[in-house]
Amino acid sequence: MCFYVLKRTGVDKILDYSCGKFEIMLLIAGLRVYTSLVLVELVKNKVMINQRIYKDSCRELDRKNVKDLAQRGRNLWKVVIVDDNPNSYAFQPQNTIQITIYTHYLH
Repeated sequence: MCFYVLKRTGVDKILDYSCGKFEIMLLIAGLRVYTSLVLVELVKNKVMINQRIYKDSCRELDRKNVKDLAQRGRNLWKVVIVDDNPNSYAFQPQNTIQITIYTHYLH
C-alpha cells in the first residue's frame, strides 16, 4: 500500500516539545486500519504517544462521531482537545483548542 502523509507546519516541533512534559493521547475519529498507518508516519522515530484511540471509541451524537474525554478516565481540568472539527469536541468544548482546517496542495 502506498500513501503520503503531509504534516501540518509545526507538528513535529509541538510533539517534540510536548514529549515528556505531557501525556499525549491521540483520539482520532477515523478508522483504525487507516489512521494507524498515518500515525506511524506522523510520529516516526518518536516515542511519545501514550495512547492511540480510534473511531470505535468515539460516541455518536446526531450521526456524528464525537470524542468524549469523560470516557478516558482523566481529570478534565488537565486535558485539552486540539481539533479543527467542532463536531468532534461537542461534549467538552471548554477543553478545546480549535485550530484551522489544514489543507495542503501539491504543486
